[in-house]
Amino acid sequence: MKFEKKIEKLRNFKDESAFRLFLIDLLGKAGFRDLIEIHKYGSPEYGKDIIGVLEHKIEGIEYYAFVVKIGKIQGNTSQIEGIKNQIKQSFEYPYKDIYGNNIRINKVKVITNDKITSGAIQSIQDSPELRIYKNFYFMWNEGLIEMIDKYYSEFWNDPAFTDRVGFEKQINLILHEIRSPLNEITNLNSYFERKIESEINKNELLKYIKSEKQIISILQYMLSNYDYLLYGKKISGSKQTINIKNTIHKIINLFKDFARTEKNIIFNLTIPNDVYLNIDNLLFQQVIANLSRNAIIYSNDSSEIEITYRLGIMEESKNLEQWHIIEIKNWGLGIDKEEENLIFDKYYRGKNAYFYNVTGVGLGLYVSKSIISNLSGHIIISNLNNPTIFSIYLPTT
Repeated sequence: MKFEKKIEKLRNFKDESAFRLFLIDLLGKAGFRDLIEIHKYGSPEYGKDIIGVLEHKIEGIEYYAFVVKIGKIQGNTSQIEGIKNQIKQSFEYPYKDIYGNNIRINKVKVITNDKITSGAIQSIQDSPELRIYKNFYFMWNEGLIEMIDKYYSEFWNDPAFTDRVGFEKQINLILHEIRSPLNEITNLNSYFERKIESEINKNELLKYIKSEKQIISILQYMLSNYDYLLYGKKISGSKQTINIKNTIHKIINLFKDFARTEKNIIFNLTIPNDVYLNIDNLLFQQVIANLSRNAIIYSNDSSEIEITYRLGIMEESKNLEQWHIIEIKNWGLGIDKEEENLIFDKYYRGKNAYFYNVTGVGLGLYVSKSIISNLSGHIIISNLNNPTIFSIYLPTT
């Protein structure tokens, strides 16, 4: 393909999200690993759009941040001030890698699919607030073409690359999501080995075995979302009579240690002892696990999560029939009004997922709503923030 055609193809990126997907694929082929797209829909933080790790033979491991833009970048525009802020915040703001470790960025690269003028580069380089930072660089379409020719030449003749890259990204996100609990299990097993080689207190051993069992159970619930996505009703068991309080308490016991150690969050349950449901127990537990995990992730530190039960009518309906109503409340950033009708969509991830650096593929709420619908119930957001409330309605007959 001629150089001019390559320039034109790069300029055909009109959507920044699609351009970031392409860059993640390209950077991976160029040797970067542990690549993370940070804020797909924008977020309250400034900073990078992508982070990744590159291991040099001489310099060793370095953490890169990529500030991604679409279109021509010229001097003396408001866009320049935004880029300056993103570079500064990339160096100053501590970030988490895919393993949950805090990292500091070593190098920042500003990338666009079009042109960065010399005036724009000079304006950014001469900025007083960036004077102490030397390791930031620029790449525009001409440099990208050289990189693509070297590592991803098939791109020029691949009209369906967006679908393929999107699929690969979903697989990578799934792997990232399960890697953290697997790492915790590995670390616990290493601890056991060290202790067994010397000596270990029985009570201490039981404590860590219990912790490992909890992690494995959480991982199983995470993986069950994919089972449900693939097989739907086929994974459900038969209905049985369950005690609501006991069942929810069982799920909360899996998450409470994680909630306490990670964010100093406690659970507060207000559920009568004698309320029963005739329901598919495994699917009901899956919903409670998904909503509890979400509540922990998006809660403020040192807050609480309330789970309550009551009998009542559905206010959104004119029908006066009674429902079992289970509400899960958390205090955090909440949900923006414009996202209220989107967060139950398959693969949708709200912008707060990027603010909290949460890995995932956007299946938990989608699966939960599908399950509750299959159980002849409803799940809605009955309050967006302070607190955010997810309300589950299940039939009483």
